[in-house]
Amino acid sequence: MKSNALHLRQAILCFVFLFGIIGGDWGQIFTDNASNSAYSSGWNNASNGGSGFQSWTLSSDGANAGRFIGNPSDAGYGMSSSGIGSTAFGLYGHT
Repeated sequence: MKSNALHLRQAILCFVFLFGIIGGDWGQIFTDNASNSAYSSGWNNASNGGSGFQSWTLSSDGANAGRFIGNPSDAGYGMSSSGIGSTAFGLYGHT
């Protein structure tokens, strides 16, 4: 029983320590939406249509990876009822 109390005490101390380090950011709300006007000409490097985040830093090798904004249900993967909405950020990569 003494061992369980020690583990509980250690867990509580770890939680308090971590909360003290990152706890100040827990109340912030970060949002972005692919249908925001900042993305009307596409999802480009340094664009920022949200709040709480910094501007996007986007890069790819061009041939095998990239990004797009589109309707998830257009791909035919059954995502029309996913709750994402009709405009979403998308990433792809292949070899």
